[in-house]
Amino acid sequence: MAIETELKLQLHPTDTDTLLNHPLLQAVANSRVQQQLYNTYYDTPDCLLRQHKVALRVRRKGTQWLQTIKGGGSRQGGLHQRSEWEMAIDENQLDFTRFPAEALTGILGQASTREAIKPVFVTEFQRTTWQLSNEAGDKLELCLDQGKVNHENGTLPIHEVELELLAGNARYLYQIGLQLLAHLPLVIETGSKAQRGYQLMGLNHNDSDVSQGDIQDEALLFDAVMSQCIEQIHIHQISSQQGDVTAFSRFNTAFSVLHTLFTRYPSHPVAQVLASDCEQLQQQCQQLYGQQQLNGLLALDLQHKIELKALFKTKIFNRFLLQVGEITAC
Repeated sequence: MAIETELKLQLHPTDTDTLLNHPLLQAVANSRVQQQLYNTYYDTPDCLLRQHKVALRVRRKGTQWLQTIKGGGSRQGGLHQRSEWEMAIDENQLDFTRFPAEALTGILGQASTREAIKPVFVTEFQRTTWQLSNEAGDKLELCLDQGKVNHENGTLPIHEVELELLAGNARYLYQIGLQLLAHLPLVIETGSKAQRGYQLMGLNHNDSDVSQGDIQDEALLFDAVMSQCIEQIHIHQISSQQGDVTAFSRFNTAFSVLHTLFTRYPSHPVAQVLASDCEQLQQQCQQLYGQQQLNGLLALDLQHKIELKALFKTKIFNRFLLQVGEITAC
């Protein structure tokens, strides 16, 4: 079993040439590799795998077929970390006998679930990769993915950058992300390609709230409050953009609490780095939230959705989240 650790960033198609000409990639141009990938995702008719946060796919990579299980894991600061089991198979057909016993636990440990599994959607995209490293021994693979997600209900585009950690500290992913953001209007991608497939199936993004424990020490309190606020921002970002008023309220509250936290502890090293951006973002969120409250809307209207979507694409919002990730990564 491997632990996949990656940072996903949305890239607008018009900015592709700017990425390709970025000094970081020009310096490692000899490591560039291009491949066509075709992936079939599987689930049960009632999407039990999705409910248990398990992804199951078969990938065609050149002339090779690979089957993969991804399960559990976490997502914070835009960082995706999941357990992964991947192995070669002979053809475009799942073969559960090839997986180790540890992969077939939980929902996939049930024979009835495995028997009910069928293809649900596909992704096809061109992947261009570069290998990056630093003097500390950290290594990552930068992937540019361009293609689409296909389902009988329609298609969604794929145009994103993935930074996958190969060795070393996850902080390196955020450091490279910030260097890219300095030249490109990148947006942190909190969802996966599989989630876009489920979106085409009519299933919206949904995550549970984070619980809050009893903490006495002020240093621990600062770290815990900041961690929970950032998690709330990520959890409710997509739902807020889709017009969920409750999610937007929690998203706004998270920024308000962060702003209060940094104001109360201005000398904290994290506050010194993040306070200014946090204050500006809190003011923008509060203004949007106040407009929504003033209008007494039962749901966010189209204009508010547009403004909120624009906020999520701003450089300051994505820089803030990348800086949080760099500070908190271990």
